[in-house]
Amino acid sequence: MVTAIKPGYLDGAYGRRRPGGDSQALVLFDGQKVGGLRIYLWRHSAITGVVVDEAGEPVVGIQMRAFLRRTSGGQRRFSGVGSIGWTDDRGVYRIHGLLPGDYLVAAVSTKVSVAASTAEDVRRRRTTPSAIAEIGAATAAGRGSSIHVGDALLTLAGSAIGPAPSSDGHVFVYPTTFHPNTASPSRATIVTVASGEERSGIDFQLVPVATRRVSGVIVTNDTVRGGIPVRLMVEDAADAPLEQEVATTVTDRAGAFVFPAVPVGLYSLRVIQGGRLASGLAGTSTIIHTSAGTISSADRASMNVFMDSFSLRWASFPIAVGRDDIANLSIALRPGLNLTGRAEFTGSRERPAPRLGQVFVTIDSLAETSRLAAVAGRFDGSGQFSAFGFAGGRYVIRVGPAPQGWFLQSITYGGRDVLDTPLNIEAADATGVTFTFTDRPTEVIGTVRNSSGNSDPGATVIVFPSDSQTWSSMWINSRRFRSMRVESTGVFKLSPLSAGSYFIVAIPDEVAGDWQDPSFLDALSRTASQFTLVEGESKTLDLRIRELR
Repeated sequence: MVTAIKPGYLDGAYGRRRPGGDSQALVLFDGQKVGGLRIYLWRHSAITGVVVDEAGEPVVGIQMRAFLRRTSGGQRRFSGVGSIGWTDDRGVYRIHGLLPGDYLVAAVSTKVSVAASTAEDVRRRRTTPSAIAEIGAATAAGRGSSIHVGDALLTLAGSAIGPAPSSDGHVFVYPTTFHPNTASPSRATIVTVASGEERSGIDFQLVPVATRRVSGVIVTNDTVRGGIPVRLMVEDAADAPLEQEVATTVTDRAGAFVFPAVPVGLYSLRVIQGGRLASGLAGTSTIIHTSAGTISSADRASMNVFMDSFSLRWASFPIAVGRDDIANLSIALRPGLNLTGRAEFTGSRERPAPRLGQVFVTIDSLAETSRLAAVAGRFDGSGQFSAFGFAGGRYVIRVGPAPQGWFLQSITYGGRDVLDTPLNIEAADATGVTFTFTDRPTEVIGTVRNSSGNSDPGATVIVFPSDSQTWSSMWINSRRFRSMRVESTGVFKLSPLSAGSYFIVAIPDEVAGDWQDPSFLDALSRTASQFTLVEGESKTLDLRIRELR
């Protein structure tokens, strides 16, 4: 691998034809010298603008984010990239370090609070628990800024507070707002930036909204009830392009929590205690993401991730915030869910069950704001599989290389192949999951050539089902939708695939960036070749590079 790095530019690599695209390996033989290599670099892009309040005055010191559009599993999703922009005393912000592409731009407002009694404990003990270090420093030690809202302290870092509290003690806040001034990412305007472009004029006018108080207690059998993170998420439709965290707090010594400033809306209250966190922290740790950084305890997870997973407790609870405060919620934590199953083998080779213990399997949450690391599962010597400690939700199973000579054919649960669809674990353990391995891979191999008949190293090969009804519901781990960059010799090998009817096409890699978009697949289908694979078949296809039309 040959790479090139320069400040202010996206990393380049040998064979890379587009920002963030695949590179190619450079093969050298003993004593061989190669010259004239060309590696492309792309300038970072930036987005700038001005943020003012309802009176036209600058809003100072708030967090601005850019979310890049990507197509994953046939669905358009947005994820945060680039730097975090902060407004200055003129209300001006600049978000830099961006890839060229399509973005949602937002003034992000996550209200982080802590009970006044917890702040008092911090002051009295003169030690700040790592779980609330930043909040504790701001509220108890006089560093940073915060305000009292009833019996809670609300941090001001990174998100502005609106006008003075009303006569009933409720505060006004500026909610997360997407350009051009909407609370919903689905109604936001896309901002497109080219390589090296500084896109200006992406301005905001924030309007304060009234809030209500939401409070309750977390019920758990554990002796430790304080320091449990509680998050409030916008309850959007399943096809919402972006998850939004509205507020975060931690429980006090008695397990009580309070959100002092919640705008009217539909939310999901989510709690996860224990488990193994994405940062590598232990199950007893707490993480809170604030505009100022990540708050986390210093204890690291043990090396035994399986034991960490047994400690997980979780809850998810819908909340509708209207004109009245919500009090006395009682949220009971549930034990973590488990996934168990077995391996099966089809083929003539000797069964490799004893070697399955070396196969690395992870089960990863699809929630973009999940704080937990992927759960590691394992096979025992008899081929039985187990993974422990899931919160309810949607997951993807990722399986590492199988024992030599074997290939993963399917993972079935409830009559569905969950290699091609999400695995839903909501209310009960997932039992009877079957991992089927075969010694006869279903695959397609070949060479891509240009119009002159020479092998084309600049191509990407894309394979997708001929049934267009599946294009908008493809899955991130699907074996029926595949793309790969050809080798420097123009050779490609897509393995394993599922049996079925497919389109296959080779296109210049420069235009392959958004290949999972259903409209792009529709355009590809007009020039693609069609073929059928049966289970265990290896098919050879030579392709010509195609231009889109």
